[in-house]
Amino acid sequence: MEGAALVIERWSAASGAILFAPLAVLVLTLVAEVRATRHLGVIGVIRGQSIYPEACRWVEARLPPRTVLLTAQASGALEYYTDMTYLRYDWLDPGSFGRLQSKQKLTECCLALLFDNELEDFHKHVPGRWVEVGELHEVALWKLEP
Repeated sequence: MEGAALVIERWSAASGAILFAPLAVLVLTLVAEVRATRHLGVIGVIRGQSIYPEACRWVEARLPPRTVLLTAQASGALEYYTDMTYLRYDWLDPGSFGRLQSKQKLTECCLALLFDNELEDFHKHVPGRWVEVGELHEVALWKLEP
C-alpha cells in the first residue's frame, strides 16, 4: 500500500506542475503580446488608417456629379471605397494640367483631396488658385478657382 500511496502522492504533485506550466506560458505570452502591441503602437496605426475610408465617405457626400478629384495619397482608398473619378496629381506637370484645362477634359468643378503633407508637392504639379472648401482631421478638400 505504501508504494501506491507514494505513486499517488508523486502523481498529484506532478499533475499540479503539468497544469501550472501551460497556464504560466499562456499568461506570459499574453503579457508579452500586450506589451508589444503597446510598444509598436498597433492601435494607433488602426486609428491613423481609419482616416482613409472616413475621408472617402466625407468627400463623396460633398461632391457634385462628374467632378474630377485630384489626389495622390488617397488614390488607393478612392479606388477601393468609391466610384468617384480621380486623377493622381503627381502624374501631372504644370503643362499637362494646363492642356487638360484648355481642352476642357476637366469639368468646371475641379477639386483636390489632399493630406496636410501633400500641399507643397501638389502646387508644384498643379498650378492655379486653390481654395480650401472643407476639412476633416488632416485631410482637406480644395477647389480650383477660375
